[in-house]
Amino acid sequence: MARLLEAIDRAGGYMFGSTEASADYIWTSATRTGWASDKNVLDIQERWIDYKEEYDKQEREEWAKQAEEMQQGEEMNENDT
Repeated sequence: MARLLEAIDRAGGYMFGSTEASADYIWTSATRTGWASDKNVLDIQERWIDYKEEYDKQEREEWAKQAEEMQQGEEMNENDT
C-alpha cells in the first residue's frame, strides 16, 4: 500500500523528501488522531437505525436535485454548441 501511495504521489509530481523516514509515516500521522474521530457510535445509530427513513429521504432528494442540476448543465452546454 505504501508503494502504491508513493507511485500516485510521484505521478502527481510530489516526491517524498529526506525528512520523511518512510511511507509508514503517512499511516502513523493519519491514525494518530483517529481518522474519523468526529464520528461516534451514536452518530451511526442515528443515521442507520433511529432515523434511517428520514435520512434516506433527504439523501434521495439531494441526489434528485444534483441530477437535475447536471441535466440542466448538459442542456446549457448543448445549446452553446
